[in-house]
Amino acid sequence: KFIEQAHSEAHTVLSQNRKILDKLALELLEKETLDQEQIAKIFVGIKKLKERPLWLSSDKRPVSKVPPVKVPARKVVAAAKAPTKAAAKAPTRTAAKAATKPAPKATK
Repeated sequence: KFIEQAHSEAHTVLSQNRKILDKLALELLEKETLDQEQIAKIFVGIKKLKERPLWLSSDKRPVSKVPPVKVPARKVVAAAKAPTKAAAKAPTRTAAKAATKPAPKATK
């Protein structure tokens, strides 16, 4: 029964939000990655299902009064700096390795 209900709810929510999910798919195909702001913009009109009543597997097992773990705030990572001119001029590992190889002998 639970699996059937979950399947039905999943089908309902996916069907109700098909246009939004299609928009997400197209954006990902175009850009490959999206940041949090881009995703939030796409999901503005999302339709959620009504919250289900609390289900306990047993009347003998009470609801915990311990709150969930607090999620720490995310740290903002500074954007990577552009390579310096010196780094751009530095030979690559392959180029440096090729420069140390002896030249092939000419055949007659």
